[in-house]
Amino acid sequence: MNKQTPIVSVIIPIYNAGKYLNDTLKSVKLQTFTDWECVCINDGSIDQSADIVTKFIANDKRFVLLEQTNKGVSVARNVGLEAASGKYIAFLDQDDLMSSTALESLVNLAEINNLNLVRGKRLNIPENYELNALADIKLTTKHKYIKQISVLKFRLLPKRWMYVWLCLFRRDFLNDIRFFEPLKSGAEDNIFMLEVFNKIGSFIQTDNIVCLHRKSLTSTTQNGLKLSHIQTIELAIAKFKELVNKNNNRLSRYIYKKQIRNFFRGSVYKSLESNQFIPETQAMLQNKYPDMKHVLKFKHRVMAYYFLHNKLKLVKFFKKAIVI
Repeated sequence: MNKQTPIVSVIIPIYNAGKYLNDTLKSVKLQTFTDWECVCINDGSIDQSADIVTKFIANDKRFVLLEQTNKGVSVARNVGLEAASGKYIAFLDQDDLMSSTALESLVNLAEINNLNLVRGKRLNIPENYELNALADIKLTTKHKYIKQISVLKFRLLPKRWMYVWLCLFRRDFLNDIRFFEPLKSGAEDNIFMLEVFNKIGSFIQTDNIVCLHRKSLTSTTQNGLKLSHIQTIELAIAKFKELVNKNNNRLSRYIYKKQIRNFFRGSVYKSLESNQFIPETQAMLQNKYPDMKHVLKFKHRVMAYYFLHNKLKLVKFFKKAIVI
């Protein structure tokens, strides 16, 4: 690690990211705020990812490479959290880009307002987007200060609340929060952020663009449905239920409902796009439907009924006719 403690530790879990990683790391290097370290965790990549990081380290000691056998993104991020020395923590996915003013914007707001959490906004970019296409993103002074997330304030949660790569966290605030390691890819952000919001007092939501999110073919959430994703959903539902029982308040219940609905439509919609996953999705729903039914809207329950009874043509009709 750097001899001098940095203000921000940027944590990047990496697995076979060679196609995009150079631009991702360069977007960190080009930050207008310069007091950072970038902790890269190579999660058992078999491509040139580690070599790319090593080349950055040769020219800039603010980059750090940690190696582990393939254990998944949750373990990788937790390893990064243990190794990080900065006052603040920022996360970045291996194929995304930071806007050049991201850290400047987030750190200034956190320092001035003495906050444990500041969130920015994202800009979606196509799969083939290159860093040199990025125009300057100017800082804005438009921010929303949320004084307290309480049982009466839970609907003030910003859209896309679960994405950790939109956030700057005070490291000390995260001392008892870690990613749920059984989740190797998918839903780990959601559980982490539910724990954050159950603990947080006040935070700022800024209109500044901090992350350019790539719709990448290497993204686990964009790569279609796999049996491992069904298993992920089952694990995530069980963990969400555990957290709601632990923090039985309106905030937890509200987020739980939203997430179960997301899991439902994600599993059903993606399995319809690739019929080979329909049996696995049906088996998961049969197992978890009793836990899910009470939080699904009527239109969800109608779709589940027909899906579980092999009336797939009707389910496809509802998919087109109903916006879930």
